[in-house]
Amino acid sequence: MQLKYLSLAALAATASAQSAMTLNATLSNNTNLTNLTTYLNLLGIAPQLANMKNVTLLAPSNQAFAKFLNSSMGAALKANDTAAISAVLMYHVLNGTYASSAIKTTPAFIPTMLTNKAYSNVTGGQRVEAMLMGQNVTFTSGLLTQSHVTQANINFTGGVIHVIDTVLVPPQNISTTALAANLTSAYGALANTSLVGPVDIASDLTVFVPSNAAFQAIGSALSNLTTAQTSNILGYH
Repeated sequence: MQLKYLSLAALAATASAQSAMTLNATLSNNTNLTNLTTYLNLLGIAPQLANMKNVTLLAPSNQAFAKFLNSSMGAALKANDTAAISAVLMYHVLNGTYASSAIKTTPAFIPTMLTNKAYSNVTGGQRVEAMLMGQNVTFTSGLLTQSHVTQANINFTGGVIHVIDTVLVPPQNISTTALAANLTSAYGALANTSLVGPVDIASDLTVFVPSNAAFQAIGSALSNLTTAQTSNILGYH
């Protein structure tokens, strides 16, 4: 009996493998992913992705791309900035195959294929957070854009695809992130001490950024410090 069950399992696995299509065929068969297919072909990324194995593709739906184009972050797509678009797309390719059932209520930070030094100065490439929130499988970017899976576990020969409802925005450098988070006092302090450039190109950092209120609380003390002293305090963070 045990051999019979093993044989049935083997046959099921073989049938599943044979039914999986290539990435191009899988995307082409999904009418909700035509924008993604267009960008992948436009940038010549499709063949590269088609040859990848053991990956998870977070595929923004057509509605997700439409929403992204109407946001300030969508300027790169409107301007046909191929390098930026490529970075955004590679940020949606996870290193490893993750079925929706593998995403739990404990957050996991999964490495992506965005390793281009112009957009990633962290060891192992940029990561996204994966977490089960209620009934929703959710992915969150470094800039805290949050996306929910609307169609899960579409298998293809190189891994699995999850359709998501929001384009994930890759992390930016520290100064850009500070401004996006309205941390204007921190940005001003970096600019006044000529630290914007060095901090933006530094790698593998964890930065504790004081809020605007925190800077205001010590405003009188800061005004009496030299540039070197202020620079040392910022470096301590």
